[in-house]
Amino acid sequence: AAQRARQLGALFINAHAAHPHLQEDEAVALINGLYDVAEAEGVKLLLETHRGRITQDLWRTVRLAERIPRLR
Repeated sequence: AAQRARQLGALFINAHAAHPHLQEDEAVALINGLYDVAEAEGVKLLLETHRGRITQDLWRTVRLAERIPRLR
């Protein structure tokens, strides 16, 4: 999807990532992987706070932001 976004000239990818039941370490690895792919294709990743996703609540989103500086 990131490659196709680049080909189409998109500047951003808006993502609703995974589900809220991932362990924190798994969520960190997934988010870092998403950022790596987007950066490799030259598009920005916007990880949306959304119910039913890994960023569904403030407590978890803050914890992820503390561990993943580029999530900010």
